Amino acid sequence: MLNAARLDFDGRMDWSKVTNATEFTSYDISATEEIVPRSQGMDIVMNKEFPIPGDIIRALPPSVKLIAEAGTGYNNIDLDACRERGIAICNVPEYTTEAMGDYAITLVMALSCSLAPQMKALAKGDRTYMHQCHLGHLDHFEIRGKTYGIIGGLGYIASNISKKALQLGMKVIVSDMPSTPLGMRDSGVEVVTLDDLLKKSDFISPMVPLNKHTKGLLNSECFDKMKPSAYVINTARGPIVDQDALIDALRKKKLELKTIFASFLFEPYGLTSMNICRLLSWEVCMLD
Repeated sequence: MLNAARLDFDGRMDWSKVTNATEFTSYDISATEEIVPRSQGMDIVMNKEFPIPGDIIRALPPSVKLIAEAGTGYNNIDLDACRERGIAICNVPEYTTEAMGDYAITLVMALSCSLAPQMKALAKGDRTYMHQCHLGHLDHFEIRGKTYGIIGGLGYIASNISKKALQLGMKVIVSDMPSTPLGMRDSGVEVVTLDDLLKKSDFISPMVPLNKHTKGLLNSECFDKMKPSAYVINTARGPIVDQDALIDALRKKKLELKTIFASFLFEPYGLTSMNICRLLSWEVCMLD
């Protein structure tokens, strides 16, 4: 295990099933240059979200037959290099399914009552909203009857989000592969085209893995089709949303600022420090 501390962050990890099955060597943290020497004589390399680039994979010893990603996403591993070396990859598709569903719905509820702006105001000692007993220009609305659009919405985590959203009285529409039949499912979820999802949704979540096909999936064309009042909740990988296109849409007021909250401030994975600063500057500028 290259970076056990990333997985066992609270010290409660039970490795007994692994140690009972095989000889197990664990490192809390590994630097990139330590991966190859630490893999000498190993059959399996276990990893948690740490980037393993192609040059490292090509340099792994012949003994390595499997890279086990201890999470859902495996975009941190160079797949082409693994194919070249004949090294298999496995992941944990249902990892944090419940937690991610709770997370997305929590963000929906927080956005519906402008929780973040209220907290920010209180942190600065501003009790205006409390004294006037209403939120003024801030959003505050019922989520029952609102439409939640989930891109790639038939997977494990997405289906869990759908179930929770339906229980709250929301309408759920999802898009999937072009070959997927459109229409209502027994679960209460309606499969629609991506265009229809973008046009109709009040909340939009991309629930797809990050790869060469999904990087920048939510781009300027998508933002043009969204309602100006739409919220984008990205609990998947950050680069699925085209950062520059989002910033451009905000500047041109194609989208209201609200679209930014969950999309990037809660998922910094893959963002450059420059773009984080640009996004944060927009929040401060427009909220204040």
